[in-house]
Amino acid sequence: MDIVSHGLWGGLALGRTSRRSFWTAFGFGTVPDLFSFGLVWLLRGKPLMELGAWGLHIAVDIFTHSEAFFPTPFLWPLSDLRVDGVPWSDPRIFFSNVLLLAVLYAWFFLRRKRKKLA
Repeated sequence: MDIVSHGLWGGLALGRTSRRSFWTAFGFGTVPDLFSFGLVWLLRGKPLMELGAWGLHIAVDIFTHSEAFFPTPFLWPLSDLRVDGVPWSDPRIFFSNVLLLAVLYAWFFLRRKRKKLA
């Protein structure tokens, strides 16, 4: 999956409480492609809920990366097992991803707007 979609999925799944929460989850959703894992819990002294977007990123990558392009070794170093997934560039994945993100974000923003009006 592309890095922006990872961020959008992370923001939608785990960053809905505030704008800051969204951008934090969005950032963590993109971090596995940009940086290696940091010891966030040790630095903060408590867990960071939005860090769950990192796990969501990896879970999606397992099934949207093929053996030909950057397969995800999700059990490393215990095993080199990899899933030969459907690449995110495949039209079935790409367009369904964009459509689902658009629908869920529209639902989220409409629901939020209704709450503000109420």
